Amino acid sequence: ALYEHLLRHTPLLRVPEIASLGQISLVDGSIFPTLKSMDWATYKETKNAIRLHLSFHLNQMLPTEFLVAAGNSAERTFLLDILQEGFTYVADRGYFSFEVIEKIAKAKAFYVLRIKKNALYKVLKNNSLPDKLPVCFKNVTDQNIVFTNDKQQSKTRLVTFKVWDSQFYIITNRLDLTTLQIIMIYAYRWQIELLFKFIKRTLGGIHLLNHSQNGVTIQFYILMIVALLQMKLKQTCEQE
Repeated sequence: ALYEHLLRHTPLLRVPEIASLGQISLVDGSIFPTLKSMDWATYKETKNAIRLHLSFHLNQMLPTEFLVAAGNSAERTFLLDILQEGFTYVADRGYFSFEVIEKIAKAKAFYVLRIKKNALYKVLKNNSLPDKLPVCFKNVTDQNIVFTNDKQQSKTRLVTFKVWDSQFYIITNRLDLTTLQIIMIYAYRWQIELLFKFIKRTLGGIHLLNHSQNGVTIQFYILMIVALLQMKLKQTCEQE
């Protein structure tokens, strides 16, 4: 309740360029190793761990929702549980399934998801590309597609590009954005990885103070409160 109160009543700066794209939430999970004696934190036969499922509000650069669960808990379930109308959810390959994109669309929300390169699809339309793209992006395509093995035959948009030796396949139901905006929204996904590193290393979240699920959850709420207050302090200092 304290963290939710702070989220609602702490005035924080927003990034105008991101705000113009709508409400954007990055979703991912991260593993925190635990003691073998923590029976509820099931992960692998040889070791236990917890998974921190987290939603990171890109507009304010803050975590807004999270769940502490066993290391082998399902990531997609967390995403489907937090869906809000009008939000765009950005996630990596592990979150993609035909069921997920269908439920996001039914919730009147949006997705920007990376998919595996071996996905089977049929091209319905080739969309026009911007005249100029940053030179770091190669082999850029923008197409309307339908997955051949999707029973619902849901139409979606596929943006592909290459950076160095890595090829990316990004699907989205945001038809109002340019090709470059879709690429950059997915590139912002790295911010949640930086947050996990901040929680583990800077805030010391890798060292659990309690071994019960409730105790670990309380610890993470405290860490999120610290992160929020630090953000407010930094912004106040910059403004002054």
